[in-house]
Amino acid sequence: MMKIRLFLVALLILVFSLSGCGLLTGGEQQKVNPQGEVQTEPSDRDETDPSQAEQKSQNDALAEDFVCELYPLLNNEVLFKLTNNSERDISSLAMHVEFYDEQENILTDYETYFYGVTTGQVLYAFSTHLKDYEVDWEKHRITYEPDYDAAYRLHDYSGAIGDIEIDDEIREGNGYTYYVAFRNMGSETIDYVNAFILFYHEDELTGAGELFAQDIAPGGSAELSFIPTTDTTNRMIPYDRYEAVLSQAYYKK
Repeated sequence: MMKIRLFLVALLILVFSLSGCGLLTGGEQQKVNPQGEVQTEPSDRDETDPSQAEQKSQNDALAEDFVCELYPLLNNEVLFKLTNNSERDISSLAMHVEFYDEQENILTDYETYFYGVTTGQVLYAFSTHLKDYEVDWEKHRITYEPDYDAAYRLHDYSGAIGDIEIDDEIREGNGYTYYVAFRNMGSETIDYVNAFILFYHEDELTGAGELFAQDIAPGGSAELSFIPTTDTTNRMIPYDRYEAVLSQAYYKK
């Protein structure tokens, strides 16, 4: 009798073992890691978000319309030179730049806005914020957001830059001061003009200065005074030539 009972118990254990194996091997399997997280097969994962793909396509298209060059300066600032290669004038243009480390992690980002951007216009901007970071200037990503509607703006951005005539000759003053003069050749008052002086040494851009003028009447002129910037050791940057450029201008509305 005892042998028969032992045989029945062994038989029941065998039946339950076989049925359990069937549950694990039949149908789709799920992998369970030691922490209990379920890992599905790659074929079961969600596809790329269509909205993200569309946004990337738009950014790629805009990147063909705008060319941005980055110039690290000797005081650890960086100058941005942006060219509008699109076929439309733009009321405002947001430019966002992200900088990455070797592991592709974002170190910091930078955002600026340009207004009244005409076709073919070259714009400038530079950041003092970025000099606090050790970044590889080659590791960055730029996105743009243009706005073509100026109806709600406080200023008239429609091509004021074309009414400004800048003097080719930069006047030198005492104490390494450089004077840049320009005139409003249009028929409307220009509310704002943004100008830069760029310093070069052996054809390398080493430093830059930025100033602005306001309320320039038709036929009127303005003069801005620049001095060379210093490097990270507070010494004057080396330079053997310089040039003045205009970046942005707005009419009074």
